Amino acid sequence: WEFLVQRASNLQLLQIEDVDLGSGPLEWICKGLRAHKEIRCLRFTGVHLGPAGAKMLRNVLAQSSSLIQISLDSCALLDAGLAE
Repeated sequence: WEFLVQRASNLQLLQIEDVDLGSGPLEWICKGLRAHKEIRCLRFTGVHLGPAGAKMLRNVLAQSSSLIQISLDSCALLDAGLAE
């Protein structure tokens, strides 16, 4: 994450498509979103989050004031993680 942000310091869009993120990589992404407020747009398409991932992402979104556009298309968000 730090390497990515150093190379693209004006990064405003994080887009990830068609991948099954495990809790380790998603935790890393969530920490990065908390630390780098320059990210304005988050797009996950076809990213399987799972219940634990949905909880992690829910917490980031609840705390973020910098994300102004969020797209979570085809991410299996019927998981229990968002319902709590």
